[in-house]
Amino acid sequence: DEQGQITQLFQSNNPTTAYQRVPWYAASGFGLSLVLLCFALFLITMIGGLVAFWIRWRYHEKRTWLAQVAAWSVGLLSLISVVFVVGFAGAVSNLEAIMFGVPGWLKALMAAPWLAALLTLVMLVLTPMVWRQRFWSLPRRLHYTLLLLAGGAFVWWLYSWNLLILPV
Repeated sequence: DEQGQITQLFQSNNPTTAYQRVPWYAASGFGLSLVLLCFALFLITMIGGLVAFWIRWRYHEKRTWLAQVAAWSVGLLSLISVVFVVGFAGAVSNLEAIMFGVPGWLKALMAAPWLAALLTLVMLVLTPMVWRQRFWSLPRRLHYTLLLLAGGAFVWWLYSWNLLILPV
């Protein structure tokens, strides 16, 4: 450009293809790190939620219905996100299987990003109540808030990679 900054890269003197630097948040390294961090948080939450469910069932613990909705929303968000990441990674690693048509399971899987977005909105609404009414201990409320942030980051990542599409 006029200031002498490099704005594009042409490979092998091929003027039909130009590479441009993307912002840091659009770089593949950042996106992969973000989705792997969210995946790890969701997986840990899923496993911990199963253990907590067994403990509550074993000792007949009672909770308010709003606390149950908050707990189920984070559990379902974690489950749906883990299933989506594993299923989508499997689909893109075997492109020959989807070359001549999109299988039904992949069409159904593409509803998962919308469910994740909806559950993240539910968590966004419930988070002030979780803190105001002190449903759980401080570490658990912090964990819930961290998962809300992870859900928001995951939905942003889905949106930025055009994965929030309507299943056809």
